[in-house]
Amino acid sequence: MVDSADNAVVPVAELGFFHRLRARFFGFDVFISYSQSDGLGYAMALESNLKAKDFAVFRDARELTVGNRVGDTIEWALRKSRMLVVVDSPEARRSEWVGLEVESFRKRSDRPITVVKFQQTPPPWRGLSERLFLQEEPEALASSQPSPETVQAIPESLSFGRVNQRARWAVRTVAVLLIALGIGLVQQFFVAQAERRRAEHERDEAEELIDYMVKDLRDSLTVLGRTDVLRGPAQRVLGYFERSSVGITSTERVLLRRNALINLGNVDIEGGDVARAAESFESALAIARQLAEDRAPSNDESQARLADSEVFMGRIRQRQGRLHEADEMFSSAERRMLQLLPDPGADLEWHRILISARTGLAELRLRDGRPEEAREYHHRSLDRLKKLRKTLPSNELLVLDEVVSLSFIAQSYEHHGQPKEAGIWYQRAIDVAGTSTRADVFRRDQDLSALHSGLGRSQAETKEFDGARLAFDEALRLSQVISSHDPSNRRWRGFLATSHDDVGNLSLRMGDTQMAARHYQAAMDIRVALLRLDSNNVEWQSSVATSHNKMASVALQEQQWEAAAEGFRKSNGTLASLPVNADVLQRVAVNHRMIAVSLQQLGRFREAAEACQQSLDAMTALLSQTQDSPLWRVRHEELSALCPALRAAGGR
Repeated sequence: MVDSADNAVVPVAELGFFHRLRARFFGFDVFISYSQSDGLGYAMALESNLKAKDFAVFRDARELTVGNRVGDTIEWALRKSRMLVVVDSPEARRSEWVGLEVESFRKRSDRPITVVKFQQTPPPWRGLSERLFLQEEPEALASSQPSPETVQAIPESLSFGRVNQRARWAVRTVAVLLIALGIGLVQQFFVAQAERRRAEHERDEAEELIDYMVKDLRDSLTVLGRTDVLRGPAQRVLGYFERSSVGITSTERVLLRRNALINLGNVDIEGGDVARAAESFESALAIARQLAEDRAPSNDESQARLADSEVFMGRIRQRQGRLHEADEMFSSAERRMLQLLPDPGADLEWHRILISARTGLAELRLRDGRPEEAREYHHRSLDRLKKLRKTLPSNELLVLDEVVSLSFIAQSYEHHGQPKEAGIWYQRAIDVAGTSTRADVFRRDQDLSALHSGLGRSQAETKEFDGARLAFDEALRLSQVISSHDPSNRRWRGFLATSHDDVGNLSLRMGDTQMAARHYQAAMDIRVALLRLDSNNVEWQSSVATSHNKMASVALQEQQWEAAAEGFRKSNGTLASLPVNADVLQRVAVNHRMIAVSLQQLGRFREAAEACQQSLDAMTALLSQTQDSPLWRVRHEELSALCPALRAAGGR
């Protein structure tokens, strides 16, 4: 606290707007406490020296404005400061305010207090015996010239580092600007009635800027793999809308809130937080439905926004394993967009909503064992994309959509047991992806990694092992590059685990069980760590079950029957926590069958017969859900014959 002998209040300069924002969100490195009566010159010189070393300094004669309540302001500044420096002049020892500042800061024992002494006697303030003391000559105080040793010692005593210059520019400038807009809008909302109209006009313009900035920032930060930086600003934007939404009926403002929710959900998806993403998308869908009702079903724009929200909701339900709900969302979105798009020529974004809905439906059909239907959805999308690219040949979004459709056609052939055709379509997708000029290199490399994995699987099935090895190695290399850029990104770590699995699969097929086990274990370690972060995450539960299957497969090839049976049991134990659907039933049936085979090899026929019956029960339930899979019917017939044989061998 600045004081004089008679405790008069000294006028001080007011901080600029952005300086105050910086202080609010980032605080200060050093708080200088001194008496103005005999320490002002020294304190000002010390402040100048520390700022020259790039430290943020709070010297209260500069930071306070006339008329502020001293106690509240100083308490705030002390909370925001990481270190207290006391200029121990004779008048400071007699200053009530300096004493209060030291006592208040001392209670925060995890932060350092440095006392610059000009006399030999100890300072009068309690609890500083173990704090840092710097001895200065009295002449330094009189001449207002801190010694170089003191200036150097203060930064060295700090247990923290200064903010990285590049991170400060990238995060502080963007985040502070976005939050400043929101805070400015809220403040303007409560200004005097005379300025209400001007404030509302500026607020509307700023909200449009918020929407633009959140989208633009997400694209830019994705390049750096740091979309997590957006979570704080996005939440503050949503908080602003929540606080200012009472009585507001503007469609534009409601759409901005819906867009902010979508952006926040996308940030959570990038970080692998499915539960939080679901909450954001559910709120966005509710807003879109209300808008569609308010503006009547005939309003094309509101119907397109509702379809877009349904696609996002379908995606999240798919990740949660709630496939029936996902199908309903995608189907509803497709119907809406077909009514709006009888032929190409409308808004490009509308075409992309339709393509996204069809992509979701194709993924579900593929999971249900209906690859022909899945391919049909993607061929429809490709036909539409070809027409669009004739008018927009260099549009990067259309390139991305084409890559997605090509890769899913390849997957449908792969799942249908046609590896040669799958390899052709994977290579086409790789060629198209290679023409992309996207600045988002991490997303592009992520796509290429997945495509090389698919190509490797196809080549492995056609026994082109050298080509498969090259493809899998490239996929693993790309995944490692992406994951190493941001180890905290959960999705990228999941992709890295999948790449390890692919190399392990090829190694196992070529008889190198040790190499296979190493890569399978690497994938298992990644997935178990991810599941610990969110034990209810359906996607990671499913992937851990996959890793147990992989390790059991190695044990089977090495004829370690007990270890194999245990691995398949662990897989089923993990699958038991997932929602029951065709995919889960199929995996459970296969696992029980492999347990039966392993126990049969050990001569434990009764246990093998029980496992066989469990497999048969799961397969029966699977056929009751989907009747049109010849492969599953054949498996059901095989089990119907195997189970009685095992019971007979076991004497039952």
